[in-house]
Amino acid sequence: MKKILLIFLTVLMLFSCKKEESSENSQSQTSDRLLFAVIAMTFKNDYWQKVNYGCNLASFELGVDYYFDGMEAHTSDAYIEQIALVQRAIDMNVDGIMLSAIDKAKLTPIAEAAKNAKIPLITFDSGVEGDVALSSIATDNINAGAMAASQMKQAVSGGTVAVIANDLTSQTTTERVQGFMNSLSEDKRFLLLDAISCNGQISEAEVKFKQLYEANPELRAVFCTNSESAIGVANAIQSLNKAGEIYVIGFDSPPEEINFLEQNVIQGLIIQNPFLMGYNGISSLYNYIVNNVTPPKIIDTGVIFVTRDNLNDPNVIEAIYPLKK
Repeated sequence: MKKILLIFLTVLMLFSCKKEESSENSQSQTSDRLLFAVIAMTFKNDYWQKVNYGCNLASFELGVDYYFDGMEAHTSDAYIEQIALVQRAIDMNVDGIMLSAIDKAKLTPIAEAAKNAKIPLITFDSGVEGDVALSSIATDNINAGAMAASQMKQAVSGGTVAVIANDLTSQTTTERVQGFMNSLSEDKRFLLLDAISCNGQISEAEVKFKQLYEANPELRAVFCTNSESAIGVANAIQSLNKAGEIYVIGFDSPPEEINFLEQNVIQGLIIQNPFLMGYNGISSLYNYIVNNVTPPKIIDTGVIFVTRDNLNDPNVIEAIYPLKK
């Protein structure tokens, strides 16, 4: 892996993660190399760039091209733009599509359109409805939500629990919420409040958590389904001077969340492997097209539960900083 990393870092020096440049490159593609479209929910945060890095390494190893695209912001109507991005890929007649659907229902028709155009489509992180995708590469989000509930049961004696979600429409979020609530609701010590969406915005998560806490000052714990919701909640808890009093579990591992974990504002993080999602996605499309190898219908890239106590474990460091392997 070290040898691969040295090659990858050399390529990375020449690679720009900017959406504008990747779009320009895709439009000027004239070679016989395979071209894949990678369409994420957004392209700005740490999580999606780790997906991008995984795609980049696989594309370098396999000698294929791809472009990375996504929405500016994860808003309630961002699915409209994402549908247009998939349609653009279909119109370009790309050789394959990787899609992380911002709305599992509303993205299904355009995913079916890709299938009808005979363009293989793989979903990553968040899928679509029905049997449309060639493969789904993601965390087992129901189990990840149940993991959060299990850790909370061990750490908190009982009381009122909130869920701040990045949205209430993506497969990723609905499954995490489902896994968490189904597991925690079995324990009569806890009172579960309805999940609240922050529309993928840190500022909205902060405001909504403060409102929630004002209405429920007895709140003991909160589960946040992605990095933006976790950072927003952590900001709110800091401003309320409640660090360490409200138990917080978040998702993913951008520097802001790691800092909050170290400061005991967040007590636990469920860390995924977006790098592997990107790498496996490009590799699976290539092997399907070139080698006629159909990938497994579901590829689970796994999660790790991280606290301050195991933050420096080698496997945790590898998950948080995949480029340092």
